[in-house]
Amino acid sequence: VAVRDDDVAAGMMGVDVAGAKSRAFVLGAFYAGIGGALWAYQVRFVSVDQFTLFNSIWFIAMMIVGGLGSIVGALIGTVLIRGVQETITSLGPDLVERIPSLSSDLIFASMNVFLGLIITLFLLLEPKGLMHRWNILKTNYRLWPFHH
Repeated sequence: VAVRDDDVAAGMMGVDVAGAKSRAFVLGAFYAGIGGALWAYQVRFVSVDQFTLFNSIWFIAMMIVGGLGSIVGALIGTVLIRGVQETITSLGPDLVERIPSLSSDLIFASMNVFLGLIITLFLLLEPKGLMHRWNILKTNYRLWPFHH
């Protein structure tokens, strides 16, 4: 926590900053490797074409929506963004069927517009994500009868 908040101050307090950063990197790489191994085992084939820039932007949006500072926030952001993505994907063919002037390209573009709008709104209005709002709600509930 000290290295994350202020690495210069942590170094002056005697914390091995380079070692802490290296251990954090190795731990993150370890979990990424486990995730990649599980992905390769399930799919049975791994290619560069499976990992596009668009997917990376969706993953970053999931982190922004849930909150960058917590694991539960990342899970909540993933559930919400994937839910909306699946809803748009499943409702897209019905919309194209009902309104012939729409095309599947427009539905795909609406997903891009939605993603850009969500990222922009969360960065402007709630930069700490939904978990920050949840923590504020919990704190207010705990202090409810006796506000300070």
